[in-house]
Amino acid sequence: MVIHRLGYGITSFINCIEKRINIGVGTKIFIPFFIVILSVIGVISYFATSTSSEKMQKIQQRRAAAVLNTTVENLKVQSKSIEAYARLLADSPVLEEALTGRDYKRLYEILTPAKYYADFEKIILYNREGEIVSQLDSKAKPNREEDKLVTKALAGITSSGFGITENGLELYAGTPVKFDPAQDESEMPIGALIIDRHISQGELIEIKNREGVEINIIYAGELISSTLDRDTRDTILPGLLESMKKGNQFQVVSPRDGSQYINIWKNIGSEGIVSVLIPNDDILAAQQETSEDIFRITVMTGIMVFFISLLLAKVIVRPLIKMLNTTTAITHGDFSKKIEVITGDEFGQLGKAINYMADRIKERLEQAELLATLDGLTGLYNHRYFQQRLQEEIERAERFSLPLSLVMMDIDCFKHYNDSQGHPAGDRVLRSIGEITRKTIRGVDIAARYGGEEFALILIDTGPDQALMVGERIRKEVESYPFDGRDEQPAGRLTISLGIATYPVNATRKDDLIKMADDALYKAKYISKNKVVLYYSVLDELKTELDKSELDLINTIKTLISVINSKDKYTYGHSERVVQYSVMIAEAFKLPEKDLKNIKVGAYLHDIGKIEIDRELLNKQGPLSEAEMNIIQQHPAWGAQIVSSVKSLKDVVPMILYHHEKFNGGGYPMGIKGEQIPFEARILKVADSFDAMTSLRPYQGRKSYEQSREELVKCSGADFDPDIVEVFLEILDNTKFEDGRLIS
Repeated sequence: MVIHRLGYGITSFINCIEKRINIGVGTKIFIPFFIVILSVIGVISYFATSTSSEKMQKIQQRRAAAVLNTTVENLKVQSKSIEAYARLLADSPVLEEALTGRDYKRLYEILTPAKYYADFEKIILYNREGEIVSQLDSKAKPNREEDKLVTKALAGITSSGFGITENGLELYAGTPVKFDPAQDESEMPIGALIIDRHISQGELIEIKNREGVEINIIYAGELISSTLDRDTRDTILPGLLESMKKGNQFQVVSPRDGSQYINIWKNIGSEGIVSVLIPNDDILAAQQETSEDIFRITVMTGIMVFFISLLLAKVIVRPLIKMLNTTTAITHGDFSKKIEVITGDEFGQLGKAINYMADRIKERLEQAELLATLDGLTGLYNHRYFQQRLQEEIERAERFSLPLSLVMMDIDCFKHYNDSQGHPAGDRVLRSIGEITRKTIRGVDIAARYGGEEFALILIDTGPDQALMVGERIRKEVESYPFDGRDEQPAGRLTISLGIATYPVNATRKDDLIKMADDALYKAKYISKNKVVLYYSVLDELKTELDKSELDLINTIKTLISVINSKDKYTYGHSERVVQYSVMIAEAFKLPEKDLKNIKVGAYLHDIGKIEIDRELLNKQGPLSEAEMNIIQQHPAWGAQIVSSVKSLKDVVPMILYHHEKFNGGGYPMGIKGEQIPFEARILKVADSFDAMTSLRPYQGRKSYEQSREELVKCSGADFDPDIVEVFLEILDNTKFEDGRLIS
């Protein structure tokens, strides 16, 4: 009733004005038309502002959630790695023998290197009655999960996990020690092995530096560890904890500098929380700028609507409908629709203005998305975007049967540069190398900062040879660039090393491709630095002959070799040179192709048993003690045991087991002599010994080519097969050497 009377009153008022003043039809159209269009523009502006703000906020929230989920997934992967390490250690015959014989001193000697090499907080060994027989820990407080792990392990179940305790973020694993059928037939484990590792503050800071976020570890309402500086931590913590108790995601403002953060967290266990704080300043600035643009465009559009509304012709109706449809689409976030501008009149200008507004909003949203994918220092893509894009490009390469190369780059001796020139100078180097890389590659290729001083390149539709050329161009550009203080570097210049792996030649999965490129990079840095290396593995030649189960074992062996290379720098290049020498000798004896292949693989794997030896012992300076030598002399037997699990490698097991036997019977581990030693093992003995003589080892200096040749002659018939020595000496006389080393 009230609305009806109000409508009647307005109508009467308009009629009164029309009687007193002569109002034309154009004016009647103008007034409602102007009001309607201005209202539409206002609604569009409101929804555009709200939509852009919400999308920017969601982008930042997704980024924080991605970092949190990636961190949690990485913890799961690390716990599985600890579980694998625990299984490997528990399966050791030496550990089983010591536990069965209650040799506690021996148990301590076995577990101590494992604890300190892998940086574990705690290793505990239980007997089958659940009693602790050996315990190594770093005074960490007891973990309530240990009892569960012990119970499972004594039931024959291997398990692992992670959680938050008052010690901080912990990774743990438990596994049964092997059965002992010789002692009884109960088929129960003879013991349980428990391993515990804490995530250090340095690892949290590494995540912070890589992802640009702050990490907080909370237990029972108390902050256990944080990457925030102390002032910010004290300011934010009370509100942070209170908000998480209420289950709210919130923005925290630090009064000290006005910074804003978005908080995303995940409960770990019953009392633990991992919190990720991500800076929100860039998004807020983009939102502010977008709102100002929308406001200016709205005012400009309103003015234009005023003049356009003066047009009284009926032709305005049809373009109005088109504009309403387009603006509605923009309101719903569809920026692909545009107003078709045909005329240059006011309607045409209005159409251009709305199109311009849509483009500006879209541009701001794209800028906000770009901020979440770029590295703030170098301007290259960040680690997260690199991982996402590499997976997409591998899928594309698989779809179209095209190659794809991954290049991993690392600045040589960068810590020395930072220490001598300062971190600001180091940041300038990172920016310069990023610019050099961007200018050198094609527009379709992807350049990213992988982390720290390491970069990654995705070369689209590029095979290994072309990737090698690109890598060489970048290496030469960096080598010749006039960096400040480069003369103070160890080589008198600042250089980079590069490793290259190619899909599908070296790997078909993302993680494997990164691993292969990283192995090639490690090789480049170890051999000489300032070098580009293509990934290669002798084991890859076997893949066409193996079933899936053996392929998994081969990949495991390749992983073990990578571990050995990181423990013993001498082993890295040594194995590859021994392969070269052994193949040269075998070819001189005209051995069949099958034997050549076995020799190549056996030579590559001959030192794999060193995985059981502590890093400090492998790299010890000076002579070894008798006890240390006894440990070293076990590596042929350990290596043969590892390789024997692969059916297709059974022919190379004798080479690995007997490659340290001497022709006169004075070698190890079996002390056999003469032709009792397999011919291939005798070849490997000569090749291995010659490279050891010409290499710089921790406990022995390098001999010259002439000195090594004299040693071979001197020990012929005693250490070495004289026939093989004679052939090898002929090979050496026809081989080019430099500084006593084979030029490869």
